[in-house]
Amino acid sequence: MKRPLLLLPLAVFLALPTACSKKPPIENVLLVSLDTTRADYVDSGRGSRAWTPELRRFAAGSWVFDNAYSPIPQTLPAHLAVLSGRLPHELGVFGNEYVYDGRYPLLQQVLQRRGWRTAGIVSLGTLAAATGIARGFDQYHDQLNDGSHFFAAAEKVTDAAIGQLQRFKNSKFFVFAHYSDPHPPYAPPQSQAPFTIELDGRPLLTFNAYSGSIARLRLELAPGTHRLVLRTEVPAGDFEFFIIRRLQAGKGADITLENLEYSTDYYGGSHVLRQGRGAAVIRVRRGGELRLFQIIPILTRRAAQENYRREVEYLDRQVGRLLRALEKGPAAGRTAVVVFADHGEGLGEREGFIGHVRFLNRQFIRVPLWVRIPGQAPRRFNGPVSLREISSWLSGLLGIEGSPLIRAGSTWSDLRRGSPGREPVCSFTFAPAAGNDLCSVILWPIQWIVSRDPQTGVESRECYDLRLAAERKMDAIPPELIARQEPALWRQFENSRPLWQAAFARRGRPTSKASRRQIEKLKTLGYLRCP
Repeated sequence: MKRPLLLLPLAVFLALPTACSKKPPIENVLLVSLDTTRADYVDSGRGSRAWTPELRRFAAGSWVFDNAYSPIPQTLPAHLAVLSGRLPHELGVFGNEYVYDGRYPLLQQVLQRRGWRTAGIVSLGTLAAATGIARGFDQYHDQLNDGSHFFAAAEKVTDAAIGQLQRFKNSKFFVFAHYSDPHPPYAPPQSQAPFTIELDGRPLLTFNAYSGSIARLRLELAPGTHRLVLRTEVPAGDFEFFIIRRLQAGKGADITLENLEYSTDYYGGSHVLRQGRGAAVIRVRRGGELRLFQIIPILTRRAAQENYRREVEYLDRQVGRLLRALEKGPAAGRTAVVVFADHGEGLGEREGFIGHVRFLNRQFIRVPLWVRIPGQAPRRFNGPVSLREISSWLSGLLGIEGSPLIRAGSTWSDLRRGSPGREPVCSFTFAPAAGNDLCSVILWPIQWIVSRDPQTGVESRECYDLRLAAERKMDAIPPELIARQEPALWRQFENSRPLWQAAFARRGRPTSKASRRQIEKLKTLGYLRCP
């Protein structure tokens, strides 16, 4: 009768290590967005065009997706797709100039309703609360920028994000941190050159020529002759020109330009400075007012590529500081971290274009995507995935039963089994920003790009083999070659036709356009250069 009693303490003792060694559940998420960051410029363990040791260290312990693609190369709809799992035409948001009406729930809303504390830290006005993306955030920091620059520097984002993690340390949390470096204008800390504006020999404003300035100058002018001088000391090979937006002197004045020209190609009408010095002689007949809103630098291709690389390296240091702060904190073992870029950037490879809205080639939509889960060994995924899968994965990881974000075929279980996505990976960009409506369909290893003229409805197609080197212009292949040699792949592509046709057909059914103030902000950030 006594034997079971003797064994009971031993059984309890043997059970203790198992109970004590049980890993804490994953209940927190840090979602880090690297705006405008190409996959080939960050090191995920196989080298890169930039030196990114912090991100390489993070990737070494993460699940790395070597072929992740953005649903659209524009910041607002790309982030909405990440947070909702929906494509841009489903959301009714076709570009940065739209406002999301909340027709589908966002990840932070789903978490907030179930007890998570939520916060967003954003560096770019394209993600301001007025766009509708702030739904479900208890705290939303969209005022980090001082107003004179295009976006808040990465250092400010990291400081704010670390502070937010400290405030949430005793709670279940979802923190979204958005970095804009290396978004244009490319102005890494080491690139400095003065740009000075003077009126009648008196300095009005001095700033870094590489970063440009949202000057907002507004000065009263007395009757007489005045001389406005714009001068910079930048290296001759770094800049194509500067756009001088809204240089005006009122109806009672005449302006004579020296080394300045007026062009309707930018923002419906702007002055352009192509040399190191320009001037405007202003003759005021009666009291007038001088206005100068903004100076935008346009770099040469060589300088853009060099400064873009330096911006990525600066970003790496700041993101590394955030990741290390989390790792040292009490929530590290309970926090999943997702690092991704919303889209890439063209650096002159496609028709000399520098930017990210116009095309869907790999430079514009292939992005880094890493997921680190405490207790999970690192893995690599080579198959194509879309950023829209992230919200479904996280819903499953956090055990949110009945989450409206979970999509069949893209669940957490699918990801753990090594099959993260089974549908074609689709991306879009739309006229007028892109010229035509475009849809990319990736059925590995082939990428089709369908172009449709929104006026005539005429379609054209391009095909690319994503295993080949795009830099050497060897990746393009004739579509008819695929139809002839890979008929099964061709049929899959043809079967995806309803998807892109639906997107193109719903082009005219947006949620709503942004306010005039938000439209102006987009122009200030370098979008919507035409009226």
